[in-house]
Amino acid sequence: MKKETKLYKIMNTPFSIVFKSAMVSFLAEWYGFLWDLRWMIVFGILLIIGDLWFGISESKYKRRKIVWSEARSKTIIKGVDYLCYITIGIALGKAIAQPYGLDPLVVATTLLLVCYMFELNSIYKHICVIHDVTPKYDLWDFLLMIVTFKFKKFGIEFFGVLDQIRTERKLRNVKNK
Repeated sequence: MKKETKLYKIMNTPFSIVFKSAMVSFLAEWYGFLWDLRWMIVFGILLIIGDLWFGISESKYKRRKIVWSEARSKTIIKGVDYLCYITIGIALGKAIAQPYGLDPLVVATTLLLVCYMFELNSIYKHICVIHDVTPKYDLWDFLLMIVTFKFKKFGIEFFGVLDQIRTERKLRNVKNK
């Protein structure tokens, strides 16, 4: 017969058994979400690798020194950031969207797409620099065009606020001169 140690007694209290069961169910649900978002994760990894590739190509084109340790650390940090975005998207989806009847996966996917727009924009700018093209539009402008085309009222309100901001800036610049 095994001797019951202090750690064995602590680990087998009713509270710890309930806590372990709750954590297992929580992690299983989180893993289920990760499984549903697996292609978004693969897409994020491909975006990170693409940004690294085109960033190095831009540095070679501009004849800048490439610091591999810095590039490697930035890439690892981006990977950790995307894991955080996924976790935040899942938490927002479960905590806020699900009580209102929205699908948590839609919220998580939308948040990830917004985060991926930063990476896509970076890749787009690297490609423009490599090919000596001055970008006329930002990818954010393109996304805004799509959203305002789909939701007309949102576009009207958004551009009204944008006009107010522009007039305020003009007034401020006139006062400062």
